[in-house]
Amino acid sequence: VLIATGKVINLSKNLGISEGKITDEEGKLYAYATATCMIIRP
Repeated sequence: VLIATGKVINLSKNLGISEGKITDEEGKLYAYATATCMIIRP
């Protein structure tokens, strides 16, 4: 069984940074990703 988790690392007025991981039940890491998103408000 694979487990996907994600969390927000930092969130400010104009920028959001997050990470995601895919692991198995024993904790072995299969994938790791980060994302940086610019927040544009009207």
